Amino acid sequence: MRRYAWSAKLPLSILTDFEEFAIYGCRIKPDQADKSSVARTFYLKYTDYAGRWDEIAAIFSRDAVLKGSFDRYAESSKAKEGTAEADDAFLKEIEAWRETLAHNLALRNPGFSQRDLNFAVGPHESDQALRA
Repeated sequence: MRRYAWSAKLPLSILTDFEEFAIYGCRIKPDQADKSSVARTFYLKYTDYAGRWDEIAAIFSRDAVLKGSFDRYAESSKAKEGTAEADDAFLKEIEAWRETLAHNLALRNPGFSQRDLNFAVGPHESDQALRA
């Protein structure tokens, strides 16, 4: 859920099975090794709903959401998180792949010039669309 929301550039995601209610900040790049508590900004068990109903309704009820409460909650949680834009992180990952690929090509093709390597793994027109 966090990986999908992060790549879709959603600020928050809500996850519930109605026994538990959790909100996750999705501006932090997810990692497979993350525990379920990573980036969780709100958590309740069903036994706590009655005692915190006013708070839940003030943020998440239909009327409250229409009046902007969820957007304000998302903005207030922004300060609690580190941010990494999906596009920026993706471009860094591509650069790391290019370095690895260039290193392997150079090892396996001693006759390749620097220009050959740059052409084989360098940025291409399709990359410009990502940066736009």
